[in-house]
Amino acid sequence: MEHKNIHEAMNAVMQSEHVGYVKKERKAGLNYSFAGESALIAAVRPEMVENGIVMTVAKISDLRTETFLTSKGKSMNRVMLTGTVRFTYAPTGDAIEVVAVGEGADIGDKATAKAMTSMYKYALRQSFCIETGDDPDKTPSEKQERKAEPKPERPYTPAILKAKLDEMSSIMKAKLATGEAKPVHAGATAGNLEQCFAPADDAVDKRHAFTEWAFGWESFLKAPEYDIAAIARWLDAKQDSGGAYVVSDVSVKEARSAWGEILRQSGQEMLNL
Repeated sequence: MEHKNIHEAMNAVMQSEHVGYVKKERKAGLNYSFAGESALIAAVRPEMVENGIVMTVAKISDLRTETFLTSKGKSMNRVMLTGTVRFTYAPTGDAIEVVAVGEGADIGDKATAKAMTSMYKYALRQSFCIETGDDPDKTPSEKQERKAEPKPERPYTPAILKAKLDEMSSIMKAKLATGEAKPVHAGATAGNLEQCFAPADDAVDKRHAFTEWAFGWESFLKAPEYDIAAIARWLDAKQDSGGAYVVSDVSVKEARSAWGEILRQSGQEMLNL
């Protein structure tokens, strides 16, 4: 079917009886229903092909990531992004671009894919005015409020500690970039971390293993300033009456618990420090 431009081609798609409404679905284990990407594509794609429309993702911008803890103490990855989607009328090359946002969360490595799917889905839905029965304005704001999640008490479990360190690292990265915080001494922070494993002869090796587990690096000489600052904040070392810096007791407990987790992950048994 021939059209003058992309607007006329998209209007032809919107006039199709197959595109006006997509029924939401509910999957087992979920307490909500949704209009899936596959259902939207199934409704729109045949009409887009018939009318010569090609849809491509032209640009991804404003990509943001964060890690947070669920109410069950699990680490969750969240990705938020903005996508520019181009609809092109193939016979002439005439095109328009639309902007859509997407968000996805996952405990593994699928948060980005979920965010991309969300963005792609809403670009389709809103560009072709597809009704799904989903109207956020129908829900009073008080019903959308989340219950405050109880903050985990210290000492943290290894999983929570790792997530907290990652969170602290992101915070310190921003503060160092704006000048709100200043770099801390790497050597002093390394020594304070070793306190957590003293008086063991292999305290340095344990320190290396800990930072590898928490951040993916071993040497403080090559570590990012914001990771070192995050460790310093967590250790919370204070000067004693003699002027020496002493790490907080709770941080020592958390470091030793993490060491036990490191050993378990490597298939070893933990010995008393």
